[in-house]
Amino acid sequence: MAVSKTKICPTCGLSFSWRKKWELCWDEVVYCSNRCRGNRERKRVEFAEGKILEILLKRDVEKTICPSEAARLCDPVDWRSWMTTVHNASRRLQRQGRVCLLQKGKPISPDDLKGPYRIGTKKAGAV
Repeated sequence: MAVSKTKICPTCGLSFSWRKKWELCWDEVVYCSNRCRGNRERKRVEFAEGKILEILLKRDVEKTICPSEAARLCDPVDWRSWMTTVHNASRRLQRQGRVCLLQKGKPISPDDLKGPYRIGTKKAGAV
């Protein structure tokens, strides 16, 4: 019996699909991977979410930010190691409806996100 359900991982914000190995326990599956199940990464993502929102609150509502700005605020020295965490945080915030992710000035789904993008308020994403 094939189930075509999808869920959203609370850590990384990506959608993931049903797999055969989850046939008997799909209702209990919450995370997309063992990595996302770890608490340390979730706390880092929540910290990065706060930094993204902090930057956006200081900006004009039509302005957007680069994800690297939030990463540099998380750790000015080793900011590159925070980039994946900031990407996960921006996906989560977009799914919660708190920010809008934009590529070439147009809103984009967090599942379709590839390449450079900007993070803005919902008003910045209004077309």
